[in-house]
Amino acid sequence: MTNYTWTISSLETAPQEGQLIDVVKIVHWRYKGVDGDYSAEVYSSYACGEPSSTDFTAYPDLTEADVISWLEAGLDVDSLKANIDSQIADQKNPNIVTGK
Repeated sequence: MTNYTWTISSLETAPQEGQLIDVVKIVHWRYKGVDGDYSAEVYSSYACGEPSSTDFTAYPDLTEADVISWLEAGLDVDSLKANIDSQIADQKNPNIVTGK
């Protein structure tokens, strides 16, 4: 069974957008799966949508859970898992073996 974890690598922010300060614009992330001795990951970035002035959290006040919730709402997590599972399956049962 594969265990999946998020890592937030970095956040890019705009100093000010309208009346809002420290607005996160881009999230750089990794999504890793581990199945026993095998692991694989996907790395990408996510462009955040326009911030809502009624539901806004400035960068210094964000938690990792806040950012992960954005990723899970905005990305196709099932597709990410399928990609990782495919990479792990290829490690377990490689189609090409070198050195023989």
